[in-house]
Amino acid sequence: MNTVPAAGPANASSQAIGGAGGDGGTGYYDSGGNFVAGPAGAGGDGGAATASAGASNTTSDPVTVTAEADGGSGGDSGASLPGDGGNGGAGGQGFLTNVNGSSTLGDVTVSGTVVGGNGGNGGDSASAGNGADATLLNAVGGFTPATLTLMQNATGGDGGSGSGGLGGNATSSLELNQDGSVTISAATNATAGSGGIGDTGGNGGAADANTCIMADGNITAGALAYGGGGAVGTSIIGGFGGDATATAAAVSIGLSGAVSVDAEATGGAGSYGGVNVGGGPAGNAFASASGSNASSDPVSVTALAIGGRGGNGDLSGAGGVASLGNVFGISNGAGNVLVSPTSAVTRLDRRL
Repeated sequence: MNTVPAAGPANASSQAIGGAGGDGGTGYYDSGGNFVAGPAGAGGDGGAATASAGASNTTSDPVTVTAEADGGSGGDSGASLPGDGGNGGAGGQGFLTNVNGSSTLGDVTVSGTVVGGNGGNGGDSASAGNGADATLLNAVGGFTPATLTLMQNATGGDGGSGSGGLGGNATSSLELNQDGSVTISAATNATAGSGGIGDTGGNGGAADANTCIMADGNITAGALAYGGGGAVGTSIIGGFGGDATATAAAVSIGLSGAVSVDAEATGGAGSYGGVNVGGGPAGNAFASASGSNASSDPVSVTALAIGGRGGNGDLSGAGGVASLGNVFGISNGAGNVLVSPTSAVTRLDRRL
C-alpha cells in the first residue's frame, strides 16, 4: 500500500494475520454410526503473514507508515486414548516487505512489527508445537531532511503445552548509514517467546536486538532485548530461560550532532520444576553500547544487562549471568560525554 498526497500529511498502514491451523480429530465413526475413539490427529501449522506499506509527500507535513504481520497459531492435537496423542501444530511466521516513508520537508516515522504465531497444544505424550521465530533485518527505511524515526519490533511466538513446545526466537537488527536528516531516531526491540508447559517445561526463545547508525546529524539509537521465559515442568525439569543480547552504536560525523545511545538486555526466567523436580536455569544477558561525534554537541551512552532468575525446584535453577561488552562515548569536538552508571546484575537462583 503506497500513499502519495499532493499536500497534507501522508499516512499508510497495513496488518496481515495468518490463519490458525486446524485442530486434529479425535477418532472416527464406524459403519453403524458409532463413534470410535482412536489415534488423535495432529494440529495443522499456523499460516504465514506478509505486510507492506509506504507513503511519501512533498510538503512539510508529517509522513507516518505502520506495518504489522502476525503469524497464525498452530492447531491443537485432538483428544486421544492414553499414550496415543497427536502433535500440536507449529506457529506461523510473519514477514515485512517494502516498509518505507519519505518526505521532501516533513518529519517521517516508519514502524514495522512481526509477531510469531503460538504453537499448538500436543496430545497425550505427544510433542507440542513450537512458537514461530520473529526476524526483522533492516526491514524499515525512509528519508527526510527533517526528523526520521525508525522502529522495528520482533516478538517470538509462545510454545504450546503438552510436552513443552519451545518459545520462538526474536531478532531485530537495523543498520543505517545515511546523511541528510537533521535527526535520526532508531530503535529495535526483540522479545522472545515463552516455552510451553509439559513434563519437561519448554525453553524460552533467545532475543537479539541490534541498532547501528551513522549519519551527519543528531542520532538517538536504542536496542532492547528480552529473553523468553521457561515453562513449568510437571515431572522432569522446568524450562530454561532464553538468552538476551542488545547492541547499540551511533556515529555522528557532521558539524553538529548530539548522540544518545541505550542498550538493554534481560535474560528470560527459568521456570518452576515441581516437587522433587529441578527448576530451570535462567537466561544470560549481554549488552554493549557506544557513541561518538565530531562536533561539540553532547554524547550520552547507557548499557544495562540483567540476568534472568532461576526457577524454583528441589534443585533450583541457576540465575543468569549478566555481562557488558564495550561501553564508551567519544566527542572529537570536545563536547560533553556522559557514560551513565551501567549495571550488570546476575540474579541468584531460587529455592523452595
